[in-house]
Amino acid sequence: MKENYFNTIDTIEKAYWLGVLYAEATMETRNQKPYRLGIQIGTDDEILIDRFIKTLDLNPKIKHYREKDNTVYVKFVNKTIVKDLVKWGVVPRKSKIIELPKLSKRELYLAFLLGYYDGDGKTGTTRIITGSKIFLDQIKKHFDLPYKIYEKNSSGFWRGRFIVSHAYSMSLGVNLYNEMLATYQNSLPRKRHNFTTESERKSKSREKAWRLSRNKSKLSMEVLKELVWKLPLYKIGNIFGVSDKVIKKWCIKWGIVTPPRGYWVKKRVAQKNRINKNKEKGKSEENSVESKTEKEEQEEKIKNKNKNAELQEEHHEESYEEVSQKTLEGEKEESEEETQKEEIIESSNRKDFNSLVNESREQHPFDSRFNELEEDNVYNNQFVWFSPQVRENIEKNKERLLEKAKEQIVKKIDS
Repeated sequence: MKENYFNTIDTIEKAYWLGVLYAEATMETRNQKPYRLGIQIGTDDEILIDRFIKTLDLNPKIKHYREKDNTVYVKFVNKTIVKDLVKWGVVPRKSKIIELPKLSKRELYLAFLLGYYDGDGKTGTTRIITGSKIFLDQIKKHFDLPYKIYEKNSSGFWRGRFIVSHAYSMSLGVNLYNEMLATYQNSLPRKRHNFTTESERKSKSREKAWRLSRNKSKLSMEVLKELVWKLPLYKIGNIFGVSDKVIKKWCIKWGIVTPPRGYWVKKRVAQKNRINKNKEKGKSEENSVESKTEKEEQEEKIKNKNKNAELQEEHHEESYEEVSQKTLEGEKEESEEETQKEEIIESSNRKDFNSLVNESREQHPFDSRFNELEEDNVYNNQFVWFSPQVRENIEKNKERLLEKAKEQIVKKIDS
């Protein structure tokens, strides 16, 4: 860190940075004594902070950002720098009490003013703004400026408080401002703008007059009659290096009828309408092409859907036929199984019934009517008569026999 940088203001660079600090610096106090220096500017002018850090060899980490108001600020503590700056007029709450510092050369004053302008100057003009009227009076006297000092009152909220401020402004003039720019080349790029001086304006007007006298021979009445209805007057003046007022005078002098007021505006609007119509036509054509392509795509989608549906139907029919064949085969198998079961049951019923008749015959040998019955006849005959004893025996053993056999016998008897 260059602690003794502001001990003496003997260079243009030091004077420039003193002017920047006059505009943008804040001096914080502790126990009513200044101890910490800070600079806060907008992010658009961040290059000033970077250059200040570089000139004093400060640590770049002390640079911080505030997103709320889009600003960059630097704060650091150094006793020698703070003491030297207080000596040169950078004091706490300085905005309304600053005065022009006493410097040794005119170049130093010019660099100082350029630094102040980069901090509190209005872009595009030569005007500087401050809260101290004494500061502007001193500048006006020192540089012998003829310009007035204007006062402006403004009010608003700042950090939750309503503040009324009085600001003063004064223009430095084109000549002084251009001299300031020439003294120091490394100022804020955003505000470096060379203004034309009165001598330059006079030379430009002389050049125009010379062009006018030179181009009068080229511009004839016939040429002007044709150009008046093809181009506006200011464009004709640009061609011949004169203003539109001069072209108007020539038209009056030569009795040339000029287009009425609003003629070129209507023409311009008509051209815009034509362009818009052409664009709309192009868009409609594009939309029609797009609609055609969309219709074709939709038709293709419908065709594909129909094809898929037909394929699904064919597949469904095939599957239905397969399923029907499978069901028929299954029904045949089931019917065959049922017939086999019925045959097995019938044979078993026949055996059980014959065995029962034989048992009853053995138990009741005196009943001669059993001798007349044969086994096949007993089961197959349309009418079968049983003795009461045989009937009781059959009823006792009814559970042991299959029910289907009995039902079949009863059916045959009923038929």
